[in-house]
Amino acid sequence: MAVEPDRPAFRAFLSHRYEAPEINLYFYRLFSEQARVQFEVDPREPPPPPGEKPVRKRTNVTRLERMVRNADAFIGIFPLQQPGARGDDFNAHLRRESQYFRLELDLAIRSGKPAIVFYDQAYGSVIAAPGSIDRFDFEAEEILQAGGSRNEDVHRDAIAAFCRRVAAFRSMRRGAAGRKIGILVPAGDGPGEYSQAALGVIDDVARKAKGAPKPEIIPETMPFGGPGAQSLTDFDWLVVDVGERGCRSGLVPFLHGRFVPMLRLLQLAPGSPKDAPSPLQATVFGAHEVGYPSDILRWQEPGALRDGLLARVQRIDEPTRLFASVEHAEEYFRGAAQRPEAVFVSYTRSDASAAEPIIRVLKMRFKAVFDYMDGSSITPGQVWRDEISRSVKRACLAVLLVSPSYAKSHYCMDEANQLLTHHHDGAPITIIPVMLDTALAKPPDALSTLQPILRWKYATEEAVVEALIAGLAVDLARRGEQPAQEAARK
Repeated sequence: MAVEPDRPAFRAFLSHRYEAPEINLYFYRLFSEQARVQFEVDPREPPPPPGEKPVRKRTNVTRLERMVRNADAFIGIFPLQQPGARGDDFNAHLRRESQYFRLELDLAIRSGKPAIVFYDQAYGSVIAAPGSIDRFDFEAEEILQAGGSRNEDVHRDAIAAFCRRVAAFRSMRRGAAGRKIGILVPAGDGPGEYSQAALGVIDDVARKAKGAPKPEIIPETMPFGGPGAQSLTDFDWLVVDVGERGCRSGLVPFLHGRFVPMLRLLQLAPGSPKDAPSPLQATVFGAHEVGYPSDILRWQEPGALRDGLLARVQRIDEPTRLFASVEHAEEYFRGAAQRPEAVFVSYTRSDASAAEPIIRVLKMRFKAVFDYMDGSSITPGQVWRDEISRSVKRACLAVLLVSPSYAKSHYCMDEANQLLTHHHDGAPITIIPVMLDTALAKPPDALSTLQPILRWKYATEEAVVEALIAGLAVDLARRGEQPAQEAARK
């Protein structure tokens, strides 16, 4: 399709699922035909250092609010990663799968920015939006087929109309908010009030934000219908208290509705539980399982207030990811889809042709895959046995590609025994044998306690790797660790 030189240019906040690169790329290419869109995303956390578990960063609503407010438009691509079984719990499953989408869709609604959402048709009962949000469902399997979606022209026309709407919006848009930071908390020494020491902590930490001038103290008695309250929309973000005293004036709900980014505090009374709810949780935040409730900084001691503020300000200031070309989009989407766990693959040289397709798919799905024959997993000049031992110790998933040759190989069985010893010593590693052919239908005695995957029962290498990931997820859940794909999701 010919690209017009005068196609509109704008920045869009992209809400998406990391693990759906092909669907993300399908819609990105359609957008790139119609406009010069600079997509802004909250990037996935990088993989942890070798031997360490992935660590989830809390969703920072203040950061997301700033990103959406500073964008020209909101674009949502909502695929369904795990279809789930139809039945009484299907809606509950859909709500779990869509919880981050619904949080970010709420931001789009409050922002008043032009917004368009493409969602898996299964989400129809749980994705609700006003008429101002353009909504289009899609069938993932149809998009992923080689022939493409029969609705591609529908999607293309919808995107073209949306891009024109964004161009019109940009022509009337006022300037962006400044870098001002405000403090709106009840001051004093009574219950629920902030002492001078607490105010000093907030002021000191807020000054550490990038490019921030001295924070401004905002009187809690300001009438929210007057010009003073209206001027609060010019602030970059505000530190507010969402307790009963802080909400009584109506300013906090007013600012929430006006989409002013807020870092939300809740001072706990002595003896209160750490998860004590804010008065706003049921009314303003109640529809959301993630984001707002967990992002409230609950505190009693000034030290906890300082630590929580420092962590949140640091997260607010972390760089976002921007891309505006198909090449950069492919790099981002495919990289973001990869899991962070380190993988160790053990196989014999004589099985290289059977191992290569499985390893290729593993490298598409995981960021770090050790393959002793790939020319890069073992550093030139290093003792290869030491390199293998180090890789065994840092692996979270070990894939043993077992065959008659594997069972006869001293080196392979030595690797298998190293992995088993590492596991028996308490290391958090999942070991899964993959039986490559029917000539050896069950693992050697040393591996007989491990349930294998039978390669010949799976039509493709992709299906084998999906089975490996499913086995890893079960083991992570058994160890009390959250599956990495969920843990890394915003």
